[in-house]
Amino acid sequence: TQEGDGQTYGFDLTTGGNFAGGRGNLVFNVGYTKIGEVSQADRTFSRQAKDELLNPFGSFVAEQATTFYFPFPDDPFGGCIQFDPDSQLQDCVDGYNFNPPNLFQLPQQRWTATALGRFEINDRAEFFTRASFANTRTDTKIAPTGTFFAPFRLNVNNAFLGQAARDQLAAIDNNECEEPVFDDDDVLVGCDQLAATAGDGFIDVELGRRITELGSRDSFFENTAYQFVGGLRGSFAETQRWEVFAQYGRTSRNQRFANDTSLARVQQSLLAVDLGDGPVCLDPVDANCAPGNFFGPGNLDAAALDYIRLNIQQIDSLDQLVAGGSLTGDLPF
Repeated sequence: TQEGDGQTYGFDLTTGGNFAGGRGNLVFNVGYTKIGEVSQADRTFSRQAKDELLNPFGSFVAEQATTFYFPFPDDPFGGCIQFDPDSQLQDCVDGYNFNPPNLFQLPQQRWTATALGRFEINDRAEFFTRASFANTRTDTKIAPTGTFFAPFRLNVNNAFLGQAARDQLAAIDNNECEEPVFDDDDVLVGCDQLAATAGDGFIDVELGRRITELGSRDSFFENTAYQFVGGLRGSFAETQRWEVFAQYGRTSRNQRFANDTSLARVQQSLLAVDLGDGPVCLDPVDANCAPGNFFGPGNLDAAALDYIRLNIQQIDSLDQLVAGGSLTGDLPF
C-alpha cells in the first residue's frame, strides 16, 4: 500500500518438456503467495470508532462491566451503572474503542501446484493425466469478546465487591419493581408493586463486559484441495473419437475459533461468595468452576479465564469420484 504495509509476495515456476522422442510431454507448475495484514490501528481515520456524526464513539460493552436495570425513585445511577477498577459503582461514562484490533486486509498464505502429462501409446490412442493441489490459510481477528448484555443473575454480596457497592446493589434488589408508576412527563415516581424477587439477595441484570483479558477473537481457516484425473482418448475409422476418464478429488476445511466465551460458565463464575477462605463459586454446578471478578477492567485472573474460555474447531471434507466416457463423430448416413 502507499503506507508501506500489507506487502504481497509471490512466485510462480513453470517447467516442462517432451520425452520419448516427442511422444510424451510433462508440464509442472508451483506457485506461492503471501499477503500481509493491515489493521484499523494502522490508519489514523480508523483508530477510533465513531458514530454516525463522526464523533468518537465506543461500545458500552466495556472493559469495566456495565449493567442496565430498572431504576427506582431517587436512584443515583438512573438505571445504568458501571464498575470502576476497584469494583465500586459509578455512572455509565466510559465506552470501549473496538476498532484497533479489527483488520482491513486479512493475512493469507497460498500454495498451488499443477502437473499435466500426456503420452501417445500409438497412432490411435493417447494417455492423459492431470494433478492439482491448493492450500490456503487465512487468519482473522476482531475485538475481544464480551457478554454483550446477555441476562445474568448477580448476588448482591458478591465476594469481589466492596461494601459500598454491596449496599448499593442491595438497595436495587430491595426496590425491584414489577409495576412502576410514571408521572405525566414519563418520570418514574413510584412503584405499585415490588417484584416477587425483591430482597432475595440477587438482581437480574443485563451485563456488558468486554473480556479484554482473553485477547482478540481469532479465527483460522485452512482449505486444502487436490484432484487427480487420468484417462485414455483416441480415434478410429475416419471421424470417430472416443474418451474414457476417471477423476478423484478431495476438499477439506479446518476452522478454528479461539478466545470466545461460554455464557453459561460466565454465569457460574459471576456468582461468587467468600466463606472465609477466599472467593468460591456460589452454585458450583460445574466442579471446575473458578470464580471471576468481572467488574473492574483487568480483574479476571488466569483460572477464571481458563474456565470461561471457549475454543471451537470444525473440520469439513468432501470427496468426489467421477468416471465417464464419450464417443463423437459423424454418423454413417
